Amino acid sequence: MTRYIFYGRVSTIEQSQEGFSLEAQELACRDYIKRKGDGCLVGLYRDAGFSGSLPVRKRPQLKKLFIDLEINKDTKVLLVWRLDRIFRNLRNLLELEHDLTNKGVALVSIMEQVDGSTASGRAFLNMVGVLAEFEASAAAERTLATMLSKVSQIHLGGKPPIGFKIINGKLQVDPVTAPIVQIIFRQFLKNNNLTKIAEYLNKRNFVTSYGKKFSQKKVIRILQNGAYAGHTIWNKRNARLGRLKPIEKWVVKKNTHEPIISERIFNQAKKILGNGHIKTYMSDDNVMKRSENCLDKKSSVTNFLKVDSLRFKSGQVKSP
Repeated sequence: MTRYIFYGRVSTIEQSQEGFSLEAQELACRDYIKRKGDGCLVGLYRDAGFSGSLPVRKRPQLKKLFIDLEINKDTKVLLVWRLDRIFRNLRNLLELEHDLTNKGVALVSIMEQVDGSTASGRAFLNMVGVLAEFEASAAAERTLATMLSKVSQIHLGGKPPIGFKIINGKLQVDPVTAPIVQIIFRQFLKNNNLTKIAEYLNKRNFVTSYGKKFSQKKVIRILQNGAYAGHTIWNKRNARLGRLKPIEKWVVKKNTHEPIISERIFNQAKKILGNGHIKTYMSDDNVMKRSENCLDKKSSVTNFLKVDSLRFKSGQVKSP
C-alpha cells in the first residue's frame, strides 16, 4: 500500500481567493488517492500565508516535511495540488525533485497531472516548471507595472512616515511633525552624530510615528527615506524577511508629493551615510554597560550601518 503525504500552501493574498484554500487543496489530494485506490494519506503539511518564493527553511511545514522524510523512510509519494504550491522558481523546484528522488519519494501534482515516479513524468515536470517560472516572472512584471502607474497617484498603503499625513489617499506634509524631520537633517549635517540627535528629540518629548522614543536606528531610517525629498519608493524591503531587496527591484518615482527637505540636503545626508562618517555618543552612565555588551554581541547600530563610535565627555546638545 502506497503511503502518501500532502503539502499545501497559500500566500496571504491567495487565502481570500476561491479554490486556493488549503482545505480545497487537501480535498483534491484526498480525492486523487481515493480514485487511485492504492494507498492512504499518512501526513499533512500546510503553510498558510507563505510565499512560494521562500526557501524551505522559511516555511515551517515544508521544513518539517523534509525532517520527517528522514525518519519515515516508507513514504513513497508527495502530493501537491499544483507545482507552484511547492516552488515558483524552476531551479528550486528541480532541486527539490532531485532530493525527493534520492529519498525514494515521487512528486505528484494533481492539476498538471505530473507523476515524478516515471521518466516521462520527470521530463514533463521540467517543462511545467519552466512555464511556472515564466508565469511567476510575468506576474511580477505586471504587478510592478501596476505599482508604477499607481505610485504617483495614491499612497501605496502602510503608516505614513513621520512628517506626513494622508489626505485623500496622498501624502501631505504635516505641519505639526514635519519640523522634527527638518531638525534631524539639520543636526545631522551639522555634527553627524546619531545619538546626540536622538537625545535632543527625546529630551523634548518628541516621538516617532508609532509614539515611541527616538533611537539611532530610527534616525538613520529617516535620513535614508527618500519620501522626505518628495520621492516615493515602493518594493524596497522584504516585509517577511525584514531585509532590503536588491536596488534594481525598487520602484522609484520622483516628485510624487511635496518634500519636507530639499534634494540637495537629502543627497548631502545620503553621502555622509554612504561614507560611514557617523558619530555616536555614549553618556558616562552607559559607557561600562555598552562595553560589556560589546563583549557578547556586535552593536545593533553597527549591524545596521557602519558606525565610528566616539565618546563626547562634555557639552549639552544645542538647539539647531
